[in-house]
Amino acid sequence: MIFNRVVGLKFMAQFTNLDQLFEKMVEKATHITLDSELQTTILLDIDGDEPRRWFVRFEGRQVSVTAINGIEPQVTVFTDKDTILKVAQRQVNPTMAFLTGKIKVKGDPAVLGQLKIIWPD
Repeated sequence: MIFNRVVGLKFMAQFTNLDQLFEKMVEKATHITLDSELQTTILLDIDGDEPRRWFVRFEGRQVSVTAINGIEPQVTVFTDKDTILKVAQRQVNPTMAFLTGKIKVKGDPAVLGQLKIIWPD
Protein backbone atom coordinates (compact mmCIF):
# COMPACT_ATOMS: atom_id res chain seq x y z
CA MET A 1 0.00 0.00 0.00
CA ILE A 2 2.74 2.47 0.94
CA PHE A 3 4.71 1.51 -2.19
CA ASN A 4 1.74 2.38 -4.40
CA ARG A 5 1.41 5.81 -2.84
CA VAL A 6 5.14 6.54 -3.14
CA VAL A 7 5.35 5.38 -6.77
CA GLY A 8 2.28 7.45 -7.64
CA LEU A 9 3.74 10.67 -6.28
CA LYS A 10 4.86 13.23 -8.81
CA PHE A 11 8.03 15.17 -8.05
CA MET A 12 7.17 18.66 -6.87
CA ALA A 13 9.56 21.59 -7.03
CA GLN A 14 10.80 22.85 -3.70
CA PHE A 15 10.98 26.63 -3.65
CA THR A 16 12.81 28.22 -0.74
CA ASN A 17 12.22 31.82 -1.81
CA LEU A 18 10.05 33.97 -4.04
CA ASP A 19 12.80 34.57 -6.60
CA GLN A 20 12.96 30.83 -7.40
CA LEU A 21 9.19 30.65 -7.81
CA PHE A 22 8.95 33.66 -10.10
CA GLU A 23 12.03 32.61 -12.12
CA LYS A 24 10.24 29.33 -12.86
CA MET A 25 7.10 31.23 -13.89
CA VAL A 26 9.13 33.50 -16.19
CA GLU A 27 10.86 30.44 -17.70
CA LYS A 28 7.54 28.74 -18.44
CA ALA A 29 6.03 31.95 -19.85
CA THR A 30 8.85 32.40 -22.36
CA HIS A 31 8.14 28.97 -23.90
CA ILE A 32 4.37 29.28 -24.24
CA THR A 33 2.23 30.22 -27.19
CA LEU A 34 -1.44 30.22 -26.23
CA ASP A 35 -4.05 28.38 -28.30
CA SER A 36 -6.36 31.38 -28.19
CA GLU A 37 -5.90 35.10 -27.75
CA LEU A 38 -6.28 36.60 -24.30
CA GLN A 39 -6.13 40.13 -22.94
CA THR A 40 -5.74 40.13 -19.17
CA THR A 41 -3.34 41.03 -16.39
CA ILE A 42 -3.05 39.40 -12.97
CA LEU A 43 -1.13 41.09 -10.15
CA LEU A 44 0.42 38.87 -7.46
CA ASP A 45 0.95 41.16 -4.45
CA ILE A 46 3.10 39.32 -1.90
CA ASP A 47 3.71 40.91 1.51
CA GLY A 48 5.97 39.97 4.39
CA ASP A 49 9.74 39.92 4.77
CA GLU A 50 10.22 39.64 0.97
CA PRO A 51 7.49 41.87 -0.48
CA ARG A 52 6.98 41.50 -4.23
CA ARG A 53 4.55 42.69 -6.90
CA TRP A 54 4.57 40.50 -9.98
CA PHE A 55 2.41 41.05 -13.05
CA VAL A 56 1.32 38.13 -15.21
CA ARG A 57 0.22 39.55 -18.57
CA PHE A 58 -1.69 37.53 -21.15
CA GLU A 59 -1.62 39.52 -24.38
CA GLY A 60 -2.69 37.96 -27.64
CA ARG A 61 -1.05 34.54 -27.69
CA GLN A 62 1.89 35.49 -25.45
CA VAL A 63 2.43 35.42 -21.68
CA SER A 64 4.87 37.55 -19.72
CA VAL A 65 5.80 37.73 -16.05
CA THR A 66 7.41 40.97 -14.89
CA ALA A 67 7.96 43.06 -11.79
CA ILE A 68 6.87 46.23 -13.63
CA ASN A 69 3.68 46.78 -15.60
CA GLY A 70 1.76 49.99 -16.20
CA ILE A 71 -1.51 48.22 -16.96
CA GLU A 72 -4.34 48.02 -14.42
CA PRO A 73 -4.84 44.33 -13.51
CA GLN A 74 -8.20 42.60 -13.95
CA VAL A 75 -7.52 40.78 -10.70
CA THR A 76 -5.10 41.21 -7.80
CA VAL A 77 -4.10 38.35 -5.52
CA PHE A 78 -2.95 39.36 -2.02
CA THR A 79 -1.05 36.81 0.05
CA ASP A 80 2.17 36.30 1.96
CA LYS A 81 5.42 34.59 1.08
CA ASP A 82 4.80 31.43 3.12
CA THR A 83 1.34 30.85 1.66
CA ILE A 84 2.33 31.30 -1.99
CA LEU A 85 5.39 29.08 -1.59
CA LYS A 86 3.27 26.37 0.07
CA VAL A 87 0.68 26.63 -2.72
CA ALA A 88 3.48 26.29 -5.29
CA GLN A 89 4.79 23.21 -3.47
CA ARG A 90 1.26 21.78 -3.28
CA GLN A 91 1.39 21.76 0.52
CA VAL A 92 -1.60 24.12 0.69
CA ASN A 93 -4.69 23.99 -1.48
CA PRO A 94 -5.28 27.45 -3.03
CA THR A 95 -9.05 27.19 -2.58
CA MET A 96 -8.65 26.41 1.13
CA ALA A 97 -6.14 29.26 1.47
CA PHE A 98 -8.73 31.59 -0.06
CA LEU A 99 -11.54 30.29 2.14
CA THR A 100 -9.42 30.74 5.28
CA GLY A 101 -8.35 34.28 4.32
CA LYS A 102 -4.69 33.48 3.60
CA ILE A 103 -5.29 34.53 -0.03
CA LYS A 104 -7.47 37.53 -0.83
CA VAL A 105 -8.69 38.45 -4.30
CA LYS A 106 -9.74 41.84 -5.68
CA GLY A 107 -11.32 41.92 -9.13
CA ASP A 108 -12.52 39.13 -11.40
CA PRO A 109 -11.55 35.78 -9.79
CA ALA A 110 -12.49 33.87 -12.96
CA VAL A 111 -9.30 35.23 -14.53
CA LEU A 112 -7.17 33.29 -12.03
CA GLY A 113 -7.66 30.06 -13.97
CA GLN A 114 -5.15 31.39 -16.50
CA LEU A 115 -2.35 31.14 -13.89
CA LYS A 116 -2.23 27.35 -14.26
CA ILE A 117 -0.61 27.88 -17.68
CA ILE A 118 2.58 29.19 -16.10
CA TRP A 119 2.31 27.78 -12.57
CA PRO A 120 5.28 25.55 -11.70
CA ASP A 121 4.75 21.80 -12.06
